[in-house]
Amino acid sequence: MSLAELQKSLEARVSVSAGEGGKFKFLFDAISKLIQANEDKKRLYIVAFYAAMDNKKQLFEFQLKDMAEKTNTLLKMLQPPNQKKQKTLEDYEKDGKSIHATTKIVSAFLHKLRRDVKNGDCVTILDKPDDKSTGWFCMNCKKMNSFEKFICECQTCQVHGEKRCLRCNPEMHVHYLD
Repeated sequence: MSLAELQKSLEARVSVSAGEGGKFKFLFDAISKLIQANEDKKRLYIVAFYAAMDNKKQLFEFQLKDMAEKTNTLLKMLQPPNQKKQKTLEDYEKDGKSIHATTKIVSAFLHKLRRDVKNGDCVTILDKPDDKSTGWFCMNCKKMNSFEKFICECQTCQVHGEKRCLRCNPEMHVHYLD
């Protein structure tokens, strides 16, 4: 279940329980923070790609991994253990303190990471990938590719991160016209 689907499901169930909207605000805050974290991860992975290969980059990549673990923990708290069965509002209410605390941790972590990147404390940003880099990482299939290869095996474009990118692979237009 996607975050948007989870949010819609919760909005429908909470609105049925009249007057309980404020009581479950922590759930919507958690979902909102997860959506923001997913957007931030996309941007921060690009920052890591253009960072100089030094000790700051190693620490930054460790922090990105730690951020992914924290957001996954929060996501697991919101999603039912069994995809066929939804969590009840009572289940969420029972886990409310843990969900709220984990949301605060994710929020503070993301805020600090964004601030440190903006201030240049985390990484040294280059205008091109570091010469010490041996390739580029595909976010779709999670594989390393050499710089000579602009399109990954999974058909993702190195420059734009899109599958079957028509800007970098114009011969794909021919296939879409058939």
